[in-house]
Parts: sequence; C-alpha cells; structure tokens
Amino acid sequence: MRKALAKIMVAVAVVGGGVLTASSPASAAIGGCSQGYGGLHTTGYLVCYTGSGQYQVRVTCDNENPFGRDYYRYGAWVPVTQTSTAACSNGDYAYNLYTRLLTDL
Repeated sequence: MRKALAKIMVAVAVVGGGVLTASSPASAAIGGCSQGYGGLHTTGYLVCYTGSGQYQVRVTCDNENPFGRDYYRYGAWVPVTQTSTAACSNGDYAYNLYTRLLTDL
C-alpha cells in the first residue's frame, strides 16, 4: 500500500511540475521539469532541472494500423539536466507522456 501511494505521489508531483520529496532516504526528488513532443508529434521528451536521481520518459504510441494496438516507448534513464527522449515506430503519433523515476522500480 505504501509503495503504491508513493508511486501515485510521484506521478502527481511530476505532472504538476512540482518537487517531489519522500520520507525514504533512497527516494529521488526532481523538479523544474519540461516535457513536450517533437518530430511532428512522433517523439516525446522530458528534462528536469532540479533535484537528484534518474528518470525516463514513457510515451504511448498510436498505432496507425486500424487493427494494431497502441504501445509504449521508453527513453533512456538520465540524471537531472539531461533529456530523455522516446520515439514511436514508423512515424506513429506520440501521446500521453509519463515520467518514471528509477526509485519506482
């Protein structure tokens, strides 16, 4: 239950652009984040400028095939001030950016 609550707090804090703090000494805190889309909306990016720890961006990709399923693409794990970028395959449309912290695993 506590781990699930911590994950929810991470998602809310990152989406809101706020700084995340947690009671566990192993937890990361990031803030000052900027995210968006590039490449005609086929990639997603995330960069955070304050805090510590590592993070990555995850995008949901819209499979343009009418019978295909949407799928996830993940960017590289990066430290604060570096950009994590995830690209969809074959020019598929990227949407629904999500931030993952290394401590969530």
